[in-house]
Amino acid sequence: MVEVNAKLNGVQQVQVGPTLVLIHSPLVGPGSWQPVADELRKLGHRVVVPSLGPLADVEPPYYLSVAEQVADAVSVGSDDRLVLVGHSGAGALLPAIGAALAGRAGLSGRAGLSGRQCQAYGTVFVDAMLPHPGTSWFANAPTALVGQLRDLAVDRWLPPWHQWFPAEVIQALLPDEQMRADFVAELRPLPLAYFDEPAPSVPQWVPQRCAYLQLSEGYDAEAAQAQRQGWTVRHERADHLALLTRPARIGTLLDRLITMLLDPDHPAGDEEIE
Repeated sequence: MVEVNAKLNGVQQVQVGPTLVLIHSPLVGPGSWQPVADELRKLGHRVVVPSLGPLADVEPPYYLSVAEQVADAVSVGSDDRLVLVGHSGAGALLPAIGAALAGRAGLSGRAGLSGRQCQAYGTVFVDAMLPHPGTSWFANAPTALVGQLRDLAVDRWLPPWHQWFPAEVIQALLPDEQMRADFVAELRPLPLAYFDEPAPSVPQWVPQRCAYLQLSEGYDAEAAQAQRQGWTVRHERADHLALLTRPARIGTLLDRLITMLLDPDHPAGDEEIE
């Protein structure tokens, strides 16, 4: 478990480690995080994996509605410390989720987090989109992918995520048949409106105590941007669904990244973690 040393009135204090909130992409299900959650619990962490529910059941505005879903699922008090960990498309949701959780704890209104409150949250992006306030998912995706998805849409609905690609792509990522079946069972059709909706601005969300864990080449640009912003960045040679196929390794990486993230004396930058 992460322990943070601090001094209060000159006396060394040891604070209990934060609760880790593992947030899955809204395009897939919470099962994508469960194996890693199990590994982190073995390492002594308190872990919550909220279910975002199918986007088909969410009322727009999507970002704020999903943020409230997470806040409903996570019990948080004004003295609690959380680390938000978002995979894939969840990265863009993290500022709104942080604001919603802070609001539930009585720390701030829904408009956002103050600098002090933001520092109480660590944030880790795992092969994830970065926040893009004021612009949509489509505006931040590769042009070819946007065109492909618009062509796939029928009556403004996209097929489930695994149907965006040839079957052999998912088979290569998840070669175990039962694991693949369990993963696919959580996938649902997706409203095109979600991808067109601009992300809300959370003006007081300041990206402090942030880290980026890159798993696949598809997120080179995001990892590079994270490094330019002075975040702690770790590059792991894996793939986008390594959360399912290599949970022990991903759990170890997150454990060490979070320890670094919450250490005020640890410099940001590229990290080599054995």
